[in-house]
Amino acid sequence: MHVIVVTCVMLVLMHVIVVKVVLCANSRPALNDVTYNELTILARRVADISDDISSALTEGRLLVMESGQGSPCLDLR
Repeated sequence: MHVIVVTCVMLVLMHVIVVKVVLCANSRPALNDVTYNELTILARRVADISDDISSALTEGRLLVMESGQGSPCLDLR
């Protein structure tokens, strides 16, 4: 009984500290903004030299997404 309670508490604590980050970039070029395609390349290159970034990408805690826009003005609707 005590082992089950401890396991449940540990699982709750593990879920509390999980953080997800979304890096979002324009789908098309706009001024000097980084595009989605460029951001995916950069994320892979950083993951090659950083175990933390690599595991975050692999585990889905770090996501790279495109905004669907090609304007320097963000519309988050």
